[in-house]
Amino acid sequence: MNGHEHQKFQSILALSADAPDLLRPCDVERVLDAAQDQGCFDEFRKWLLCHDLQERTRTSIKTYGA
Repeated sequence: MNGHEHQKFQSILALSADAPDLLRPCDVERVLDAAQDQGCFDEFRKWLLCHDLQERTRTSIKTYGA
């Protein structure tokens, strides 16, 4: 991941949390929708899942749109 992508992902995350581990399950839809709007859904989702997340948040990310 280059610096531009990291900055973009941090901007999307900032809609709901200061860090991935602070993302709440109720905010997953908001940030994933924003990533979809910016054309980086798959990459952003993978980036989030690489972090140490609350289990409910991780499950919400994995099942989003299912």
